[in-house]
Amino acid sequence: SDVCSSDLPVNVTTSTDFTLSASNGPNPTAVTKTASVVVATTDDRFVDASNGSDAGGCTQAAPCKTIAKAMTLAPSGSTVYLADGVYAPATQGNGATIIPDGVTLRATNAGAATIADNTVLTVAGSAVLNGIVFGYSNPNTLTCGGVTANSATGTPTLLFSGVLIQCAGAVHIGGNVKATMTPGALPLGVYTAAVPGSLSPMITLSNSADLHVSGGVFDGSGNGGDGGSWIVVQNEATMTLSGVTLSNRTQFGLNIS
Repeated sequence: SDVCSSDLPVNVTTSTDFTLSASNGPNPTAVTKTASVVVATTDDRFVDASNGSDAGGCTQAAPCKTIAKAMTLAPSGSTVYLADGVYAPATQGNGATIIPDGVTLRATNAGAATIADNTVLTVAGSAVLNGIVFGYSNPNTLTCGGVTANSATGTPTLLFSGVLIQCAGAVHIGGNVKATMTPGALPLGVYTAAVPGSLSPMITLSNSADLHVSGGVFDGSGNGGDGGSWIVVQNEATMTLSGVTLSNRTQFGLNIS
């Protein structure tokens, strides 16, 4: 077969995900790979659960070990980058992890940083989550990591871009939070993977929360579960699904009450 190669110089001024799709043959199946280039600012912070230390300044050269420590040093408008790995109580502790108003939490490589095992991110205001996985480290317990956002004042915004959900109880949005979910760099635009048959929903909206999901796929892997819904909308919350596919689910997909 012929092999083609070329160089294309690109001047990268902001953190960017580059995606390459390649295919071959008369009925090709494309293979897609994504690589991230991080362009940090002086306000950005870095976390590495395996190799970091909270004695450092959470810089790119000296990352912190915990998300919580990095968030205390992250001003509004900054980004906290997560190195590849699992972020669970074994390295993150059992205390609350607060995302301050105006801060972005981003996986350095989309889909390679997992919030797991009852590690819960609490959003205090507006925030962006980019390329994060909410999952588990132990397939026997399926104890999920998650995020909660709830505000009684103002209308904070929450953006999920390319966030993958692998288990129940991952997302809780309440109060006056206005949230948006887009596929971002998710492979084939699929928001869910290896979804367990659990009664608890993956996403719960309550009170005056508002979630707009634009594009993408919620795929149940053919798992009917025990009757629980993927998404629960309750207590005057609002949800809009625009160009969204729900597939391979033999039980309830939505529970609107």
